[in-house]
Amino acid sequence: SLSIALLLILLFTGIIPQTRLIIVSSPSVNDFENIVNRYTTTIACRCSQASILYSQIVALNVRFHQVCSSDFVSEKWFSSLFNVNTSNYYPLDFRLMASAQFQILSILCRISRQAVIDALKEFDATTILSPSALSRDVITTYIGTSIEQFQKKTLNSYRSYMHFILSLLAEHRFISALRINFYTRGVLGSNNFVTFPAIYPQQVDTTEW
Repeated sequence: SLSIALLLILLFTGIIPQTRLIIVSSPSVNDFENIVNRYTTTIACRCSQASILYSQIVALNVRFHQVCSSDFVSEKWFSSLFNVNTSNYYPLDFRLMASAQFQILSILCRISRQAVIDALKEFDATTILSPSALSRDVITTYIGTSIEQFQKKTLNSYRSYMHFILSLLAEHRFISALRINFYTRGVLGSNNFVTFPAIYPQQVDTTEW
């Protein structure tokens, strides 16, 4: 009876997994990764620093379109296209709007560049908070998702800005000095003027922005 009881205890002891507490002080990155891979569900590693900035672990490289660094957005190019008699050209003549359109292109380049720079500063200042150490796979997935959100947020912010500008122009019907959107004609026998759309329709659709 006593021997049977001892035998049963030994059997149960051999069947039930035994939990051991192993403490590894200041493990290296490789040691930590090996421990995480081996003890995925039972590892507990407290961080000495619970927060870290993205700028300390992520480096984003931004490339802008080559036209934004070309001669097409330079003052020298604008001046070469400008003519004192420009306003006398037909509204559809490219020479009428060439200088102004390249200046707009230059402005769009500066706006987009500044928007990306501001967004990068905000991204770099973002903090990862975690009381426990995270594995390389978890951090990679987390940062990958954050970068996708950063790209979408930056693009949507730029689109919203452009939508606001286009809506403002369409709503207030600003008349270009080059007569590329509206032109005026005087009414014979009076001091009144009538405005006509030159190229674009009277209703400007900005919903695609």
